[in-house]
Amino acid sequence: MYSILSGLIGALTALMIALNGELAGHIGNYAASSIIHLTGLILIALLLLTRAASPFQRTIKPWLLSGGVLGFLTVAGANLGVLRLGVSLTLALGLFGQIASALAVDHFGWLGAPVVRFDRRKIASLALIAAGIACLALF
Repeated sequence: MYSILSGLIGALTALMIALNGELAGHIGNYAASSIIHLTGLILIALLLLTRAASPFQRTIKPWLLSGGVLGFLTVAGANLGVLRLGVSLTLALGLFGQIASALAVDHFGWLGAPVVRFDRRKIASLALIAAGIACLALF
């Protein structure tokens, strides 16, 4: 079930990047990124208004709220990439970055993640992904 959901999220990510890039091409990257995140903020506000208990009533570490900044940077960077590289190469490079950083998070147990050690067998996977990205870039 979660594998199928993750695949669907990947497909939605590709559509999101294409739509966001198109919007950025019409109104500019920073205006598009702002509008995209304002839309998300409105959705969050609606969700919070319809729930009796606010998730902000609990004590949380302030750095846990930095995901919005990372989301803004991700959208702005993807918008620029789409305009120069196209959707497929932008998404492929982004996925490579996600995999590489996820391997580091797993290996070191950053952000409270369970430790999953990196081993040499994973190098072959990274090499295959890099080869696929090279094919997308060259052909």
